[in-house]
Amino acid sequence: MKSSVELPQLVRQTSRIAFVVATVGCFGLPSQALALQQEGGAEVEKVEQGERHIVVTATKRDQTLEVPIAVTVVGQEELISKGIEDITNLERAAPSYAVSTSDSATGGLVLRLRGVGTTGNNIGLESSVGAFIDGFYLPRPGAALSDLYDVQQIELLKGPQGTLFGRNTSAGAMVIKTNPPRTDIVEGFVNATIGNYDLYGVQAGFNVPLVQDKIGLRIAGAYRNRGGYITNVVGDESQTRDRISIRGQLLFDLEDAGELRLLAGYNRGKDDCCMAIWTQRSPFIEANSAPFSAFAPTAGAPNVGADAVDPYLANDNTNFVNPFHGWSIAAHYDVSLPFGELSYLGYYGDSFADSCRGDYTALNVYAVGDCPEIRALNPGIDLDPLNGTSIKSTSHELRLQGESFDGALDWIIGAYYSHEKIDQKYTLFFLDQMQEAVSVGAFG
Repeated sequence: MKSSVELPQLVRQTSRIAFVVATVGCFGLPSQALALQQEGGAEVEKVEQGERHIVVTATKRDQTLEVPIAVTVVGQEELISKGIEDITNLERAAPSYAVSTSDSATGGLVLRLRGVGTTGNNIGLESSVGAFIDGFYLPRPGAALSDLYDVQQIELLKGPQGTLFGRNTSAGAMVIKTNPPRTDIVEGFVNATIGNYDLYGVQAGFNVPLVQDKIGLRIAGAYRNRGGYITNVVGDESQTRDRISIRGQLLFDLEDAGELRLLAGYNRGKDDCCMAIWTQRSPFIEANSAPFSAFAPTAGAPNVGADAVDPYLANDNTNFVNPFHGWSIAAHYDVSLPFGELSYLGYYGDSFADSCRGDYTALNVYAVGDCPEIRALNPGIDLDPLNGTSIKSTSHELRLQGESFDGALDWIIGAYYSHEKIDQKYTLFFLDQMQEAVSVGAFG
């Protein structure tokens, strides 16, 4: 049976401030690229957007797709036609892009371009492919990019992008642009999805001018629910997904005083993810329960003279129940000055994710968060409801850019500050608590 659904996917506090003077170059002068950088100008892999001009922001400016960067552009029409609803299946339109998840769909997201990306499951590691949405850097893109809705286009920039994009872009950058509010038109959309494994979802949004040609409001949201495609031996389904996201935007046209765009978003969900069909458990494990399972021979293996009890049991402690929620606010201000364009971008995001092993085996020895599945299987064991992963991030960027000498010189100068705090707590069961769990599992 084949499914088209995607595979699901301690305390650290940092402060950073950087001042950058970047990319001062004269047109007409030859330049030599580094070995890791792109060669031969723009590499256009996907430009199936009809007769329209494709505008990209790979150089921090709105330009047609003739930029000296290897870039793949995926437009709104292509996202819809290929059923790309989140970043985990964006590779349908960009073969050089890959994403993987580990442990939890929100905490273990790894982006790769051309096979290059950060390796590791530590929540403290940041991807070497930077993720940006509407110009704002997302240090932990998992939950924030869970669903792609009301998206104008996605740009995948390949190769080092640190000169213009800064931190964590040594392998490339993913730049997502959502549809901004409009001050001159009323419009809306609704997209519905239905599929196998009880999949159903809806995306909707509307735009309305609050003050004609002055203030525009745009609100969009998405909901998606999918049943599991792996059935546990106790009858429960794994790989389920239940997610909802909403985003609101205000656009103020201040005429000569510039343009102000305010954004706010909220998302929550619960993923029962990452179970693997494993192996064969031996009669030794069934007879002696969980405490000695690590020392048991694997029945069914060539060197073990015993058949497996059930070749389709899931491996111990591989399934994660992963509820999460988060919200963010942001502001983007642009104003034209006599000598250039001044931009300010401010962002604050706050998210919290529980995560617990939910494989329903006789012994559950690991949990992060207040997980009812663990409570049901291990009554009487106290779980700290404050457990989980909390991520708070703040960033401010000030940028001034312009042209000189009749366009012969492009220049940009800016300052960037970021602060991020990650708290991750665990609940581990040992000694008498583990004995209690074993007793319940072995003897009922």
